[in-house]
Amino acid sequence: MNKSIILMLVVLAVLIAGCSQQNTQTSAAQQNQTVAAAKTAQAGGNVNMGVTQPGPATVSVLIRNFAFNPASLTIDKGTIVNWTNEDSAAHQIKSDSFNSNQLGKGASFAFKFDKSGTYAYSCAIHPSMKGTINVR
Repeated sequence: MNKSIILMLVVLAVLIAGCSQQNTQTSAAQQNQTVAAAKTAQAGGNVNMGVTQPGPATVSVLIRNFAFNPASLTIDKGTIVNWTNEDSAAHQIKSDSFNSNQLGKGASFAFKFDKSGTYAYSCAIHPSMKGTINVR
């Protein structure tokens, strides 16, 4: 029974030491971040103290019943369009500016639109499936 108590005390000591070491590492990381932010501010730069900047907007297009839904979109420059195939048949998005691999059921393809313009696309396997992305 004494061996069990000693073993439990050793395990407890290791856990406590690990927790305090993690807190020390976190504290050091926070200090480094604060020092870096202060240097950036002195240099006239913007400081981001853990505030998450929003990423690009994402818009979904579903491939369902052999059609793109919605078939036409108007988006802002920098938006990501994500196509997801909900049909049991494979589809492949084809455009002059972007192309996907074949998308089986449940597969997705994403493209970020960085330039203004009108982008017509279709399915390379089923050419009657057509869509348009208008980027402003």
